[in-house]
Amino acid sequence: MTGRKENLRDFRSHENAGVVKFGNNYKCQVKGYGKVTNGQFIVNRVAYVEGLQHNLISVSQLIVGTGNQVVFNDEGSITSKFETNEVLLKSKRYGDMFTLDIKPIVGKPSVCVLSKASNDVCWLWYSRLSHLNYQNLNKLVIEDLVRGLPVLKFDNDTLCAACEIGKQHRKGHPIVIDSKIVEPLLKSEVAQTMIEFTKKIEMSMKKNVRRIKSYNGSKFKNNVMDSFLMGKGISHNFSSPYTP
Repeated sequence: MTGRKENLRDFRSHENAGVVKFGNNYKCQVKGYGKVTNGQFIVNRVAYVEGLQHNLISVSQLIVGTGNQVVFNDEGSITSKFETNEVLLKSKRYGDMFTLDIKPIVGKPSVCVLSKASNDVCWLWYSRLSHLNYQNLNKLVIEDLVRGLPVLKFDNDTLCAACEIGKQHRKGHPIVIDSKIVEPLLKSEVAQTMIEFTKKIEMSMKKNVRRIKSYNGSKFKNNVMDSFLMGKGISHNFSSPYTP
């Protein structure tokens, strides 16, 4: 229990949460419960007692339902995971008093000082919050907007396959530009005019001409025009021949 409400995160007030009785028979009302964390180690269900001058904690609160174990020695205490023996917290002993050496996060923490969440925890909350991106997920942590959300830095280098597919865009069809020359041309002007027109289209549109179509007449069939089109890789299509 604590008398400092600012140290509690995810605080929930209760009207009839109980009464704490001290050695001098003085009683204080429990105002609610929250959790204390330093970003890596979390103590759940910490009672807020208004007016309490010292923080108190029981060993059972660190062990029961947490999967942790606490070992005491002459130097202090070691809190670790029961299954993996991963050390979570080391605390020193002062005289006959065993303390819990934890610096709780107060207010809005900076993301850079938070411990990084494991990949399993990242994917768990990423899925729970409908594939919310990690930048906004960290904002929820800083602003303390979601109850139960661990105070950790969420980051994952692995892309979500479903989101990656959903954000793909279908490739568009190639643009076909249809331009025409409708002015009457003399036979001697056809080749040069067609060459200049082709170059003008490529310059203005910044695209290569792939094919042209012309009237199936003799003035559009000459060596100069055929040589230019062959060098540019442009196909020359003719209209159907006139049939009386």
